[in-house]
Amino acid sequence: MKQPLSIDGVQQCHAWFGRDFSRYVPGLYWLNYFEAGYLRERGVDLQEIIRVLPGKLTNLQNGIVLQLYEKPSDWQQYSSQVDDVLSRANGFFSRRRVVLPPVTTLREVFDVSAQIDKQWP
Repeated sequence: MKQPLSIDGVQQCHAWFGRDFSRYVPGLYWLNYFEAGYLRERGVDLQEIIRVLPGKLTNLQNGIVLQLYEKPSDWQQYSSQVDDVLSRANGFFSRRRVVLPPVTTLREVFDVSAQIDKQWP
């Protein structure tokens, strides 16, 4: 039986992608800590992100803390904006760059995910 492949739904196929921390930053959350070298290696500009989101940066001795918005419970309010930023920003994984078939079986999801993972920059 075919089940719809949902990007935001229960099956969340995107959870299989974006986990290679050596290739890109997998995402942004309410509160993030980045070691400075990690950001340099991926060409990430956090200033670009806080120009779009209401975040704030705190410089520490060995890294940077990025708080994206006031409260953790605000995530739904900013979810679309965070996705927009990730789709344009250097060094981040973005599920919007992954093209998936609209309907597939779970077996096909694994096949597609393996092909996409091999081709991801």
